[in-house]
Amino acid sequence: VLPLQEDWTAGIGGGIWSTGVAMAKYFENPAVSEKLKNKHCLELGSGNGWLGAVLASIVEDCTVVVTDTEDHLNLMRKTVEENKEFIVNCDERVKVKK
Repeated sequence: VLPLQEDWTAGIGGGIWSTGVAMAKYFENPAVSEKLKNKHCLELGSGNGWLGAVLASIVEDCTVVVTDTEDHLNLMRKTVEENKEFIVNCDERVKVKK
C-alpha cells in the first residue's frame, strides 16, 4: 500500500478513510486486479487521490482518472507525484481532473 501524508486542511478528503484502505486491500486480490487490467477507471470524489494511485500501482495497464473539487486538485497532484516510483508509466496512466 502506498505512503501518504494526510492533509486535513484540504477538507474532508485530506486523509485516508477506512473505506479507502478496505478498497485498496480489495484491489490487491488477484481475481479483482485481473478483471481491471486494460480498463479505464474513474474515481469520483477522490479527495487526496490516494486510492486511485493505489489502483494504478496494483493493476497492470489500467488508466485511472482521479477527480474532486478545485480545492483538492493540488493535494491529488502531490499524492500522485510522490508515488510515481510505484506506478509504471504514471504520467500516461494517472490523470488528475476537476
